[in-house]
Amino acid sequence: MKPRHLLCWGGYALKTHFDESEHWHGWWPWLCQVEPAALVCEVSEWEFVINTPCENAQKMYIGNAMGGNYAAVFAQLIINGSSQGPHCFIVPIRDENGGLYPGVTAIDMMHKEGLHGVDNGILIFNKVRVPRENLLDKFGSVAPDGQYHSPIKNKSARFNAMLAALTPSRLAVTFQALSAMKLGLTIAIRYSHSRRQFGPKAKEEVRIIEHQTQTLRLMPHLATVLALTFTSRYAGALLDEDIFQGKELVSSRVLQALVAGLKAYSTWENVGCLQDCRESTGGMGYMMENRISDLKCDADVFVTFEGDNVVMLQSVLHDAYDVDYERRLLMSSFCTVATLIASKCQLQMNLISPADGAFL
Repeated sequence: MKPRHLLCWGGYALKTHFDESEHWHGWWPWLCQVEPAALVCEVSEWEFVINTPCENAQKMYIGNAMGGNYAAVFAQLIINGSSQGPHCFIVPIRDENGGLYPGVTAIDMMHKEGLHGVDNGILIFNKVRVPRENLLDKFGSVAPDGQYHSPIKNKSARFNAMLAALTPSRLAVTFQALSAMKLGLTIAIRYSHSRRQFGPKAKEEVRIIEHQTQTLRLMPHLATVLALTFTSRYAGALLDEDIFQGKELVSSRVLQALVAGLKAYSTWENVGCLQDCRESTGGMGYMMENRISDLKCDADVFVTFEGDNVVMLQSVLHDAYDVDYERRLLMSSFCTVATLIASKCQLQMNLISPADGAFL
């Protein structure tokens, strides 16, 4: 990113958003292909022209779309009629008074299941001109004579290198999911220690946490969130070390795979955990004032944003089987997850040892 943009953002007065998904298709793999329905950017003298050619190329699900001043927009870079693949451009959206710049249209997508504090919307560009310096050109640049240069010749590999920058945000989503799990479990476990139901005859009712079914509902989730917390902190330490040493994230395939797996596993666990928390607290868990229902609504989107969970796990398996990057470190992470799953099954089925589950 250019120093001018960093200085501009340093005042904390500007609101920004990230524009990748489109109406007719997601950002992968369609953005990597030359499609007439993809947002395009053409070179014109000393400017880039950002244009939405049709409805299917509209940018959708854009967070902060109704208030952002600047957008990081992914678009096909077209030079002399030839596509160089998707690139990212800094595009001004609104002026200091909040008015849209000419050629920019923003439409609110209205009601959603959750994340009601975020205004997701649609962005449409009608031949919006931006200076050449607004191209984020770490992996591809355009010379004054219009010639394209990139250290990575393959378009798909180049786009993958750009997506490596999502590693920190995927780890942030993991921590966000873990925070929701911790809050939901805190509410459910505390309630289980105060609520009384049933008990031996002629004696007072016992706390519901003392019932085995209640314990088996909540404690495996507690064990999972603790294990994921420590693993995510370890991944965060690796990420900090790479950034501190000036390493390129694109070269840290093991770290990318670890974070992708953590994001998928933790967000799926979050959805299941909050559902069990809701059910284990009865009608009280259904009340808005007790927050579990709000947590559930917000957690649902985690499984698809910052990368669809199924695709994330597929990328992890691809790296595990087809790419030989520090195999021992990567496989040790998988062994840890496998051990966690085995222990969880053992606890849920009340087995003395994993061998007792051989009948499965």
